[in-house]
Amino acid sequence: MQATNTLALHDAFVAAIRGIAPRYQYLSASTWHHMPAARDTEIEGAALRNFYLEWTPATPNDLFFGQGQSYETTLSVRVSYAAVEPAHLDHMISADSIDLWQTFEGLYDPTTAGLFSCEIVGADVNGADIDEAGNVSLAHVFRVVYNQEL
Repeated sequence: MQATNTLALHDAFVAAIRGIAPRYQYLSASTWHHMPAARDTEIEGAALRNFYLEWTPATPNDLFFGQGQSYETTLSVRVSYAAVEPAHLDHMISADSIDLWQTFEGLYDPTTAGLFSCEIVGADVNGADIDEAGNVSLAHVFRVVYNQEL
């Protein structure tokens, strides 16, 4: 397996997310837009499916050795759900989570050098931010395992 790092993985995940065609029909014309500046503003002025990525510090694990070391990290895809009718919100979040996971499944090495696995942890609904207009920002969380050079 080739080696990589979280910066290269970040770029691969952003490009892949931008290419997702939402499966949930309600507001499916609102596609994914990478908005790293949203870290500062969160919900304010955010549009549906604006996103940015957050990574925990990577830690080595014992899954494999060789031309590098296996590491794992937690990837949070922080997404805004603005102007979504409450009757659709839970279903849209579930469908988007599946869209993300299925997209990430297609990125494993050799498509994305060094990426070994990406397991869905779930949507962090308890950590969601909700503003007075009912707009929601929450994280879709994944466990990412990859190969990094020693």
